[in-house]
Amino acid sequence: MIVRDYWSILTFQGGLDVDKKVLEIAEKNSSPESYHKVLSSNRDNPLKVLLFSASILKDCSFLSKHNFEAITLIEVIEHIEMEDLKNLEINVFKILSPNLVIVTTPNYEFNRFFTDVNKYNLFAI
Repeated sequence: MIVRDYWSILTFQGGLDVDKKVLEIAEKNSSPESYHKVLSSNRDNPLKVLLFSASILKDCSFLSKHNFEAITLIEVIEHIEMEDLKNLEINVFKILSPNLVIVTTPNYEFNRFFTDVNKYNLFAI
């Protein structure tokens, strides 16, 4: 129920990917017809969806004007090399600075960098 409540007040959703094919699929799946079917909500205002072809590891200051409330990194972190992690940190936490960041990964065994849950203070929900 929380998702449905939040969904009804959500006015803007953005997506970022380096893969243009992924963005094409996201564009098709983010049409008003698609999201109404998914959550069967009657929205007072249309959902504005913007998709960006870019890398979270490059300068993302062009996104700061959107004032993102939340950012999700869904199965992204396991693809980031350790030397690039600082760029991700700067973009997400300094430049975009949302109130909430959610990071998911398939499982910690999959990620060759974060194999020790206790060492890196990782947890699963």
